[in-house]
Amino acid sequence: MNNFSSNIITLICLLLWTVQVTAQEPTPSPTEQFETTTLEPRNFEASDWEKATKGIDYRHSTKDKKNINEDIGDELGGDKAALERKARELGGAAGPVWNLLVKIIFALFLVVLIGLILYSIMRGENIFKKKKKIPKTTSFDLAEVETNLAISDLDQFIKEAENQGNYSLAIRLHYLAIIKALSRKKIIRYKKNKTNHVYVAKVDTTPFGEAFRQATHAFERIWFGENTFTQTDYQQIKPDFVKWISTAQNLTSEKPSLNLNTP
Repeated sequence: MNNFSSNIITLICLLLWTVQVTAQEPTPSPTEQFETTTLEPRNFEASDWEKATKGIDYRHSTKDKKNINEDIGDELGGDKAALERKARELGGAAGPVWNLLVKIIFALFLVVLIGLILYSIMRGENIFKKKKKIPKTTSFDLAEVETNLAISDLDQFIKEAENQGNYSLAIRLHYLAIIKALSRKKIIRYKKNKTNHVYVAKVDTTPFGEAFRQATHAFERIWFGENTFTQTDYQQIKPDFVKWISTAQNLTSEKPSLNLNTP
């Protein structure tokens, strides 16, 4: 589920960015900037004005009344100013509504996501565990083996993994053999996506509890570890897994069951 986690994180970041952008205040228009500007009074002598305007006739300086109306502002009926006023009114009404809608959608998304995570945890599934990539050196598919564990010939697959030098995969198959034996004894209910912690809690009530803890710890250290698992390492740990498999197969239990995929 590594890709799934990345997609979830990317989607959350995108929604947070959207909320931030939509929540930002719009840049004021030139008209708004003018309306909020404080004008400082300046002294101007009447004699200076008379000198500056002497001989100028304003009566026929322009004939474009439309341009005059656009420039003189909203108070005197300017078309441009009126349009700007309507745009501000629309933005003021829609802005908060849109921000609220985005926040509601984001909250619902978080509720659904948290619900799915809690549901998976309650079912004993680990949807965020990093899955190890297995080199395709064998003729079988591990995912298919885990799905059809009840009818899988694990001994044959173990030998094939050993012949190919894939010793960590061989340990994985040994651990699945323990799980298979415990499920047949009805000590656990096998499901492909259940966590090992759930199985350990179930087996703890049996005489095999401590041994199963050791087997689980050894498997996870080898399978999820970053260190190279060599043939020498495998030959040292293999007898322990063989013993654990035999012990699990000889546990006292109810009538055996092959339905390993029961939830």
